[in-house]
Amino acid sequence: EWSKVEVKASAVGGLGLFSLCNLNVGAVAVRELPFLQVKGIEWEDLEAALSTTSKSSKRIIEAVDSLSPADAELFWSFGQAPTYGSSPIAPGVFWTNCIATQPDEKDGAWCMYRHISRLNHACVPNVQWTYNIASNMLTVRAFRGVR
Repeated sequence: EWSKVEVKASAVGGLGLFSLCNLNVGAVAVRELPFLQVKGIEWEDLEAALSTTSKSSKRIIEAVDSLSPADAELFWSFGQAPTYGSSPIAPGVFWTNCIATQPDEKDGAWCMYRHISRLNHACVPNVQWTYNIASNMLTVRAFRGVR
């Protein structure tokens, strides 16, 4: 369900996720399944994230390599933080855009979403997301009115 949002160029750079309509508090903006999910990894440190031989980087690279051609094209359409260098690398794109769906679980998953991973950071957010473990679905709702 993503008919209420669109991906377009953001004034702060790159692409962002924007509402197509006013959303009242509690209204669902978008709900979706991940297109990429990597389980059983944890953030090691920046040096490990930049390495292609760290445990987490190897798992990320394997997951990206197993994507369908359409999902691989989607993955590489995401930007990466300058911290990871100027040439895109799978771990850099992943860590820049992933969401931890079960951060306190040993086998928790880190996921990327077609739309939700395009949300820009806000110090005063107007949406919040919730994860449903049974359906593997991430839902973004208006936390404050969105105009």
